[in-house]
Amino acid sequence: MGQRPMKLSSKVLLEKVDADDCVDGENIVLLRWGIVKITKKDYVNPNTIATTSAVGDVCLKTLLEGDIIQLERRGFYRVDRPYLGAEKPCVLYMIPDEKTKSMSGMSGKLAHY
Repeated sequence: MGQRPMKLSSKVLLEKVDADDCVDGENIVLLRWGIVKITKKDYVNPNTIATTSAVGDVCLKTLLEGDIIQLERRGFYRVDRPYLGAEKPCVLYMIPDEKTKSMSGMSGKLAHY
């Protein structure tokens, strides 16, 4: 029918939500990979969230869940949890872009007080 490059590897990484449905010894079909035999579900890095606390402008208290904002010289963030008081600050998640790291060196989950 035609030719196309095939990906070959002795290891394939799956997201946890997909790996949870797999059974050891099972064969599954992955798009652009073909048939893959499940042999184990070791995680390369189970700690994939980095958090940083920061002090921000008082206007951050007015943000609503789902809002997208730009923090000057930091990048764009989505509001995961709005400000609910001093004990529950707002939680922002950095929106990845094509830069290898943000200008400030801050990344991941950012909580503002």
